[in-house]
Amino acid sequence: MPDAYLRRALAWLVTSTVVYLMMNGAQVFETALIVPSWTAAPPASLQFYLRVGVFVAISLAFLPLIGRVVTLLYGPKTSERSAAMSASDAGAHVHHAIDYIEFAVKDVSEAKRFYAAAFGWTFNDYGPDYAGIQGQGREAGGLRKDADVRVGGPLVVLYSRTLDDTLRKVKEAGGRIVKEPFSFPGGRRFHFSDPSGNELAVWSEA
Repeated sequence: MPDAYLRRALAWLVTSTVVYLMMNGAQVFETALIVPSWTAAPPASLQFYLRVGVFVAISLAFLPLIGRVVTLLYGPKTSERSAAMSASDAGAHVHHAIDYIEFAVKDVSEAKRFYAAAFGWTFNDYGPDYAGIQGQGREAGGLRKDADVRVGGPLVVLYSRTLDDTLRKVKEAGGRIVKEPFSFPGGRRFHFSDPSGNELAVWSEA
């Protein structure tokens, strides 16, 4: 019984070895004979591929750093990216927020002249009866020609970093001061009316 078992075990061992060599003989031959000989005396072709492999590996390792350097040298500067992001944020419409302010004016050309002179506003022209007020990133309002300009309603309040200078410019542009500058908790402001009679206010910190 033991002899028969050993013979069967030996037969399975030989069979498994033969099958393994048939399936992986080339790899075994390469590992046992070719690789040691190439390692001892590498042929020129192997040296070439080794150099290429090393170059590719180093390039891949430093690729993120190279990309960063290229971006810093030739990409948009930080200030430009920040300005673009700010413009994009400023141009976004906010749900249920005040989005556009439209002024009824008797003369669109005169209204454009006044607001350009007093506040430096710029406009998009849509014909003789309407002009859009350019804001940061998008239009913020408009000037609409209307024969019946009614004074009153919600008060539009503008901001100024230099209130007295803005007051002077409003007067020079032909605006009528309705309320002279006065103090309130948090700052100072004045009211004026434009050539069409619309009343607005301007404020700044104290």
